[in-house]
Amino acid sequence: MNRSLSLAACLALLAALAPAPAAAQEPPPNVLLLVDSSGSMEYKAGTGSYPQCDPTGAGTNERSRWIDLIEVLTGTIQNYRCQSIDRRSASFGAEFALPGGIAPLDFQYRNPYHRPLSGSCAYGPNNSIIDPNPFRWTEPFLHEYNSPGLACSGSFQQQADGLIDVYGTFVRFGLMTLDTLPHAGTGYSGTTAQYGSGVEGAWSYVRSNVCMGLPEGCEHPEPFEVGARNAAAPPWEGRLVPFGKPNPTMVEHNQRNQQVEKVLLTTRPYGGSPLAGLLHDAYEFLTLDDEDGESTYVGPQADPLVEQGCRKQAVILLTDGEPNLDLRPFCEATGGLCPFDRTYELAGRLAAANIDVHVVGLAPATTLGGVDCQTMTDEDILMEGGLCETNPGDRQVQACCTLHRIAFEGGTGRALFAEDQAGLRDQLDSVLADISGTDGTTSRTRPAVAPADRTPYSQGASAYRFLSGYETSSEMRGGRLVRQRYVCAAGEEYPKPPEGGDGADEDAGGIEVDKGDDFVANVESGTGEPRRFYTVLPSLGHPSRTVRPTIGAADPDGLGTQGGVQITGTAGEFVTQVVGSTPLALPVDPTASNCAPTDGGPSLNAAQCAERVLQWTLGLDNGTGHHRCANSETCSLIGAILRSTPRIVDYPNALTQDETYEGFVNDYRDRPMVLYTSTNDGFLHAFKVRVNAALTGAGDGDGADEGDEDLVDQLRNNELWAYLPPAVLPSLQAQYPSVYQRLLDGEPIVKDVVAQQTDTSGLRFERTLGSAGAGSNQWRTVLVQAFGEGWPGYFALDITDPIAGPQLLWQLTTAANGEPLFGTGGTPLITTVFVGSGDAAKEVAVAVLPGGSGGAPTGSTCERQTLSFDHLPTDFRPRPRVNCYPTSSKAAKSVTIVRLDSGEVLRTFRQDPEAIPASLSADGMSTEANSFEARTTTAPFDSPMTGRPVGFPSDAGAVADRIYLGDQDGTLWRIDVSAADPAQWDVALLFDAYAPASGTEVEAARKGQPIETPPILSMDEEGRITVNFSTGDQEALSASDTENYVWSISEGRDPDNAAQLKVAVNWYLHFENGERVVGPMVLMSSALYFTTFAPDTLSCGAEENGTSRIFGVDFTMADPEKPLQPRLSGFLGSQPNPQVHPGLVSGLALMQLPSCYESPETAANNAYFPGYASRPRPQGAAPGLFQLTFHTGRTSSNDGAGGLNAGSVAIAPPASVSRIDSWAAIVD
Repeated sequence: MNRSLSLAACLALLAALAPAPAAAQEPPPNVLLLVDSSGSMEYKAGTGSYPQCDPTGAGTNERSRWIDLIEVLTGTIQNYRCQSIDRRSASFGAEFALPGGIAPLDFQYRNPYHRPLSGSCAYGPNNSIIDPNPFRWTEPFLHEYNSPGLACSGSFQQQADGLIDVYGTFVRFGLMTLDTLPHAGTGYSGTTAQYGSGVEGAWSYVRSNVCMGLPEGCEHPEPFEVGARNAAAPPWEGRLVPFGKPNPTMVEHNQRNQQVEKVLLTTRPYGGSPLAGLLHDAYEFLTLDDEDGESTYVGPQADPLVEQGCRKQAVILLTDGEPNLDLRPFCEATGGLCPFDRTYELAGRLAAANIDVHVVGLAPATTLGGVDCQTMTDEDILMEGGLCETNPGDRQVQACCTLHRIAFEGGTGRALFAEDQAGLRDQLDSVLADISGTDGTTSRTRPAVAPADRTPYSQGASAYRFLSGYETSSEMRGGRLVRQRYVCAAGEEYPKPPEGGDGADEDAGGIEVDKGDDFVANVESGTGEPRRFYTVLPSLGHPSRTVRPTIGAADPDGLGTQGGVQITGTAGEFVTQVVGSTPLALPVDPTASNCAPTDGGPSLNAAQCAERVLQWTLGLDNGTGHHRCANSETCSLIGAILRSTPRIVDYPNALTQDETYEGFVNDYRDRPMVLYTSTNDGFLHAFKVRVNAALTGAGDGDGADEGDEDLVDQLRNNELWAYLPPAVLPSLQAQYPSVYQRLLDGEPIVKDVVAQQTDTSGLRFERTLGSAGAGSNQWRTVLVQAFGEGWPGYFALDITDPIAGPQLLWQLTTAANGEPLFGTGGTPLITTVFVGSGDAAKEVAVAVLPGGSGGAPTGSTCERQTLSFDHLPTDFRPRPRVNCYPTSSKAAKSVTIVRLDSGEVLRTFRQDPEAIPASLSADGMSTEANSFEARTTTAPFDSPMTGRPVGFPSDAGAVADRIYLGDQDGTLWRIDVSAADPAQWDVALLFDAYAPASGTEVEAARKGQPIETPPILSMDEEGRITVNFSTGDQEALSASDTENYVWSISEGRDPDNAAQLKVAVNWYLHFENGERVVGPMVLMSSALYFTTFAPDTLSCGAEENGTSRIFGVDFTMADPEKPLQPRLSGFLGSQPNPQVHPGLVSGLALMQLPSCYESPETAANNAYFPGYASRPRPQGAAPGLFQLTFHTGRTSSNDGAGGLNAGSVAIAPPASVSRIDSWAAIVD
C-alpha cells in the first residue's frame, strides 16, 4: 500500500516570507574608512608621474591613485575621462571658493587636481544652496566640466561594483579624510559655519583637547591639530561622515553610504600624510564621541549597541606611503612635546578598545631595493637587528615597516599591499569580508513551495519547500539552496519532512544530501551532466547597453538597434566562444594585476585576460592557482542568493479558460518542474526539481526508475543551465579572483502569454481578434527580471522549453546614447494590454518596468508635481510636499511599458521627459526619427517608483486595463492602460498612505515610508476594485522611529459623473514606533491576513528584539462599532486577533496541507484528463488543513529546516475549497 495524496488537496502558496534577517543576527559592524587624501595620491599607481587627461574624450585618460581608490570604493566610472586642473589658476580659486569668496585651502597648491568625469559631467561645489547649518548635508552640484555653473545634461554613471555598494547591506560605513594643517580651526561655532577658520585649520576634528607640539629649539608649545577633518566641512572639502543613527531605515542607511561616496568623489587630495593624527582622531571619535544633537550627526558612543559592546567596530587605513607631520624625531628631545603617540601605539590603543585596525597600502609590495614587504617576519618588524632597524635610511622599507607595525599592534597581523586598482579591490574585499563575515548561513529571500503529487517520480514527496541564502563566512559568500520534501509517513494525517536518513544534515529538517536535496552540493559534486552556460554576444560590442535581438534594422523608440547572437556550451566550449568573439564580448583590462603574467611570462593580451577571468568564473582551472572548485573543501561554484527569491515553474497550469491554452498544456505537460534563481556572481540558474515526463503512468515503458539520471533523487548535478546576461560580462573581472560582487540580484517573474506566428516578424507575443476566434495562436512561458539593487535594467528570457534552453528576448539598460533608463532594484510585471483598432487591434503581452530605487532623499522637501485630487475624500487629501531627491534619481522616477517579445517601448511615464535627450545618436546605435521622447508621457511622479506593480485583471492572458504600484514615499499610483492608443494611457496619484500624517507640511513629508509589498486586489460586492496595501521598509526592521499604515480602499466611478474616478476609504490601521507589515499580505475569500513587527529598544543579548502580531481582517468591511477600523471577529477562529508572537515573524504563507491516505499502487493514465493518473477511492483520509505558516527569529521551533525556524497558525477553511480568491494578483 502507498501513502499518497488526494488530487484536490494540493499545497497552495499565495504569499511568502519577507526578505528579512532573523532577529538574532549580529548588528552590522561600524567600519571607519581612514583615507589618505594627501597630495601624493595625485600620482599614478606605482609611479611618481601624473596621469594624462583629456576631458573631451578624444585622447588618453589615465587614473591617479586617488581615482583608483574612489572607483574601488564607489564604483567604476562609466565613460571615464579626467580633467587636470591647475590649482594655481584664478579659475580654480573661483570655482572652489567658499561662501563669502574665501579661497579654498589648496589654492596655489603645486600638484594639479585630477578630477574624475563621467562623460562631460563633473561634481563640484554647490555654494548656492549650501545649508547654513554646516553639519547638514548639501548635495554636490553635477555640472558640465568646463562650465561650473551649468548643470550637466547627462548623469554621473558608475557601475555598482564599488565595495561600499557591495558591502552596504552588511556593514555601516564612516569616513575620515586628512586634515594636513596644524591650525586648530574647526569651521563652526555651534551650528553656524565659520568658513574662514575651516580653511585655516582644514576643519580640524577636535573632540577633547587641542593637540599641542613642541619641537626641539622652540620655546612654547603650539597647536598641532592635524589628523582628520570634521563633519562641518562641506562635502567637497573632505568632511567626516559618521555612521548615523543606530537603527536607521534602509533609506537612511543608503543615504549615509551615498554621502560617503559623494565625499570621496568630490574631495581633492592635498598636503602631507599625518597618519598619527588621523589614528588619534579615529580613536577619540570611536571611543569618546557621543554627540547626538540631531539626526545628521550621531557619535558612535551614542549608539546603545556600541555602548553595550555587541556592535563590532573596525578601522581600515588606506594609504600610499610613510606617515609624516607628527614632529618626530624633533619633538622627542629633552623638554620636547609630541602632539600624538606613535602610529603603532595608537593602533594598539584602538585594539585594546576591541577595534581592529586593518591597513592596506597603495604601493607595490616589492621596494626598489628588492625587499618583498609581504614576506616580512615578526623579527624583521619588531626585533633589534631586524630588517626595519637595519635599514633606517630606506624610505620604502620604512614605509612597509610602519604599516606592518600599525597592523600588528592593531590586531590584524600584517598590512596588505596593492599596486593597482585590481589589487586594491582584491585586498580591500578580503578585509571587508573578514569584518562582516560570521559563522554560518543566513537568508534574505522568501521560501518557495510547490506541490509534488502529480507524478510518481517525486520520491514520495507530496510537497516541496525550497530555502535559499548564502554563507556569511565565505569570501565569495557562497550560495545555499536546499529542497525540503513533505512526505506522508505511516500513521500521519498530514505530510511532513522526513526525520533523516543516510546523508541527512543533522539539523536540516529532512534535507537529505544524498537524495539530491542540496542543489549547490549537486552542482559541486562533479557528477551527472556537465554544466551548460548561455549568453548573448552583442552585435555592436556594447554588452552593458540595450540588446534586442529581434528589434530589426529600424530603431522604433530611440533605444538603438543593437542585436546579438546567443551562444551556449559546456564550460570549455563557452569560454572558447566568448574569447573568440569580435569585438570581444568580455571587456577586460589586461594590464590589471589580476591579469598579470604568472612565473615571469609574457604580458597577457585582452583575449588571454578574458580567458583567465572566464575560466575562473565557470569553475575551470586557469593555471594561476586561483580556482573556485579546487577540491571538495574549497568548492564554491554557486554565488550568494541574496534577494532573488526562487521561482518554481511547473508544466503549464494557469487558471485560464482558453481552448488554445489547453492545447499549450497538452503540448508541454511533460515539461519538468524547474526552479529559477539568480546568484550574486552574475548567473540566472535553472535547476530541475522533478521530472514530469511519461506521466501516462508507471509501467508504460517510458517512466523513470529510482536512480535514473532524469530524476533528482541523488547527489548529482541537476542544474539545467546557467545564464549570464550580457550586461554582467563587463564586471566579471571585478570579482576575479574571489572578490564579492552583487552582479545579479533580482527576483524572477514568470508568466504564460499568448503568441502567434506572423508573416513578417516571426513569432510575436500578441493575438489579433481573428486568431483568437480561429484558435490559431500559441502560448509561451516568459521570465523577466531586474538586475537587482546594484545595477539598472531588466532582461527577459523565453523559457517555454527549459530543456532546450533559454532564448534572450531583450535586455533593457540604456538609451542609445548610454543614458540609463532606470534606477535599480525594481520588480517587473508581466501582463497583457489591448492596442490598435480595426484589423490592427490586438492583445499584446507587455512587461511593466518600474524605475526602482534612485538613491536616498537629499534631506529637503519638495512640492508635489500635482495638487489636484478631486477623486479623494476631503479628509484624505495627499500631503502637499514629499521628500526631494537628487538629479541622479530622475531615471528612477519612471514606469516603462514594453513589448514582451522585442523590448520595444510602447510608453514610458517619466517625471522629467528630458531625462533621456530626444536626439539620440551614439556609435551608430540609433536614429533620431523615432525618438524616445515621442513615446514619453510626462508623469507627476514625486519619488522613485520602488513598488511592485500589479495589474487588473491578472490571470494569464487576461487583458489588464489598470496597473497599481507604490513609490518610495508611501504614495500609491494608478496607470490607466485601457485606451487602445498607448499615447492615451494615463497615470494618476490614487492615494497617499500618509494623508493622515500629523505635523507641519515639512514634518509630514519626511514621515513617508516606501510601499514595497505588492498591493492586493479584489472586487467587492458592488463591483468596485478594492486595493489593500501597506507601507514599511522591509530591510531595516530595527528602525523604531517610523510610522506605517495598512489601508483598504475601493475605487469606482462618481455616480454623478461617470468619467470621474472616486476613491473610498474602507478602513486603515496606523502603526507607530517602527511597527510595520512584514512580507506580502495574504487574501483568502473575504479575509486579509498579514503580520507586523515592532522593534524593541536596541539592546545586546536580548532573546527577542521585538514583537510580532498576526492579523486576520475583513478585506473591505470596517468594524461597525469602530469607524475606519477593520472588522476582526472570527478570522483567526477562536484565537486572539491579533495574535501576538515574541520576536520576528517574518511574513505569512497560506498553505493547504493535503491529507495522507492509503491507496493501492498508482493506476494508469486518465484518458479524460491527460497527464493525471486515475485515483482509487482514498482510505482513511483526513480533511485538508489550512494554515498560516511563517518563519521566526526565535531560538527554537517545532518546524526547523536548514537552520531556519518556523511556526504556524491554523485557520478555518473557506466556504468552498475549489478556488482561493484573487491569488494570481499576489504571485504574478
